[in-house]
Amino acid sequence: MKINLKNDAKVEEQLKKVNGRAKQYTITTAEQVREIVKLADEKLAGVLPKSAWQGAEATCSASGPSNSYKYSAKSTRVVLQRGSSAWFVVKVEERMINPGSRRSCHVQLTAEQTVAASIYAEKKLNMNFSTRKVSEDASQSEKDEVIASARKMLGL
Repeated sequence: MKINLKNDAKVEEQLKKVNGRAKQYTITTAEQVREIVKLADEKLAGVLPKSAWQGAEATCSASGPSNSYKYSAKSTRVVLQRGSSAWFVVKVEERMINPGSRRSCHVQLTAEQTVAASIYAEKKLNMNFSTRKVSEDASQSEKDEVIASARKMLGL
């Protein structure tokens, strides 16, 4: 299946097949999918130029019932793939969601996008800041110390 997210009728037909009569805690309209996929767009915009988004996948889910609800509930998971200029629904499936679960959209980059993201981040960094590199004369222990300090700074 590969349905352009702009094709409301086909998207909603797939959602209805999966959801059946369930309305609560499910994704039931193409508009809801577009709202959720905005999260994926925001994530991608932070790491890649829009021209490099093609091929990324987003797995999006509706929010669950409140924490006071005792049982898991039927929900919807939508898997989308980014084309050159639009998102495409590639899978719609039922899932059980726990109370207190938030609406989510997990983005997976291709191997090329993962490499491009670090190159793009360095490019953006160099455009906006003057940076200092570790001296080529530094010993391995000095280089390791800088890396350890950077990781600590990031909470890693």
